[in-house]
Amino acid sequence: MAMGQRGNLAPPAIISFSDIPAEQEGFHQLFRGAIAAFKNPLSHRDVDHSDRNRTAELLNFASYLLYLLDSVTINRPAPPVTPP
Repeated sequence: MAMGQRGNLAPPAIISFSDIPAEQEGFHQLFRGAIAAFKNPLSHRDVDHSDRNRTAELLNFASYLLYLLDSVTINRPAPPVTPP
């Protein structure tokens, strides 16, 4: 796995969904997959979103991803210590 793909998994992750490493990795893959499956095609070609049901399902999925982000723990690195 490339470093960029594992970048948010090394403890402590910047965005932490779970203290359980397998669950943390699963959430990481879920968000990466959502971008690859839904955002990337729009960047490379025209995508037909005329099916109202499919569009509603995609919006519900995006809403759920945002809901998940509402419950994360943000681990901010300590600011660097500057000499006096």
